[in-house]
Amino acid sequence: MGVTDEGSAIAERLYSAFGQGDIDTVLSLLDESVVWELIGPNEIPYFGRYEGVDQVREFFDVLARWCIVEQFEVTRITPTRGGVLAEGVEVGRFSGREQPYEMRWCHVMRLANGRIVEFTDHLDSAPMLAAWRS
Repeated sequence: MGVTDEGSAIAERLYSAFGQGDIDTVLSLLDESVVWELIGPNEIPYFGRYEGVDQVREFFDVLARWCIVEQFEVTRITPTRGGVLAEGVEVGRFSGREQPYEMRWCHVMRLANGRIVEFTDHLDSAPMLAAWRS
């Protein structure tokens, strides 16, 4: 698959749905066998690898219990061969903890047949870990 705007359109739909709290639409953009991974310390309860739509739904359930996202901004979406890269910033805090975090992230998505088959979240986890430990 070459570089196309398909990945950009899917990423925009994904982030729009996430911003509205519409997790069902987010999940509808995923392949049934999707691999969804957050790279970072497993001390934060929702970091790790999730396989399949059911596990990704569980990820969003755990995320909603622990993470209060106060700002989530996509700063750039770049189509790639077979997918898309998205970059942005997030400001938030964890339930029961006072210290906020602010960090940058980069999402790498691989697409097949109009669906996300791999989603990898590379993020600046140091500010998150400091807030988690506060």
